[in-house]
Amino acid sequence: MLLWLFHLSLVLHVSCQEFGSLPPRPTTGVRLFLGEENVTIANFSMIAAGLFHDKDIDQADNAIGFLLGPDGQNDGLWCQSSLNQNMIGTWYYPDGTTVPLGSGSPLFANNTATGQIGLLRIGGIGSIQGLYSCVIPIEEGINQTLYVAAYGNGDFPKDNELPVIYGSSPSFQLLSSVDADPPVFSLSFTVTNRSPTIVTCSVDNGNQFNVSDNDLIRTVTPVNNDVQVQVSVIFRMRVSGLYKCSVTTDRITTTPLASTNM
Repeated sequence: MLLWLFHLSLVLHVSCQEFGSLPPRPTTGVRLFLGEENVTIANFSMIAAGLFHDKDIDQADNAIGFLLGPDGQNDGLWCQSSLNQNMIGTWYYPDGTTVPLGSGSPLFANNTATGQIGLLRIGGIGSIQGLYSCVIPIEEGINQTLYVAAYGNGDFPKDNELPVIYGSSPSFQLLSSVDADPPVFSLSFTVTNRSPTIVTCSVDNGNQFNVSDNDLIRTVTPVNNDVQVQVSVIFRMRVSGLYKCSVTTDRITTTPLASTNM
């Protein structure tokens, strides 16, 4: 009996080492956390398949595909909440179907930890790449949706594959009365091909400014192997002129972040 217990203890210890420890959760709100690089990534970022796994296999700051041994932390992609609740969150494939819990190939989800659910990979994702989403509640129990564009290692580094604003011009909509101070209006356009992490705008070719998440509405159309996002930029200003906006995709390689501008 003593020998059997020792054998069981050894198996559990090895299994725990392979999976790795869970990453720390945020103190407020929700976030996406990339275990291998030990970084929080922005909503609508872009990552390669080689940057997330089902267990602890690599250290931070290593190039994609070059493994230098484990560092003790699980290398999955974790959707996290400060809500102290077990078995929360759901991951979705780019086509809108649910990523299965517990096991699966090439991807599966793990929600056994408090306040977070991991997207774990054990195979190639070339046939199911695109914009993945995670739905997870905040402290008040209200669901939030976070997005990440995941691509196979071969498709990820194609720098000529940039986000594309579809159509000849954005649409304009007045959201307040003309006499409001300041008036509120929106410019809307559709982004395809790559994810819209950052939206930058200017008026009459003046100083550019990044639009805050509070003034961005990004509505996703589920589609496999591509990205299709309706972006609405909310402006609160009384300034006449030509408004221009561009889109940037944050490609996560190794820290620090690298961006590809449109």
